Amino acid sequence: MTTQDLRLEAALAEMAALITRFTAGGDGAHATPVIGLALHRASEPRPRLHGVQNPCVCVIAQGVKRVILGDDVYLYDRAHYLAASVDLPVSGQVIEASADKPYLSLKLDVDPREIAALLLEAP
Repeated sequence: MTTQDLRLEAALAEMAALITRFTAGGDGAHATPVIGLALHRASEPRPRLHGVQNPCVCVIAQGVKRVILGDDVYLYDRAHYLAASVDLPVSGQVIEASADKPYLSLKLDVDPREIAALLLEAP
């Protein structure tokens, strides 16, 4: 394992520990004091849910989730993240989670106008 891999593993373990700490109240979505940041926990696989995904970045610290967009199926886990730049009709399902090793993730909403402003300011 490379030094970079070891750093990534350590960062993901630290993120999982922090999400565990701040979701100790149980499964579900947990708001944070940071506007647009939510933490998620599931202690067992979940049924597929349908909805509209707003622009965001989602990172999984532990577990696996399946996201379906039209005919495309995406699996994401600790090694993959999800980024949505526009509102998208999707369905999602936590497929790997247990009481001993719950699904742990974070979702950071992004404002496309703020991203556009940053891009315009960048050299």
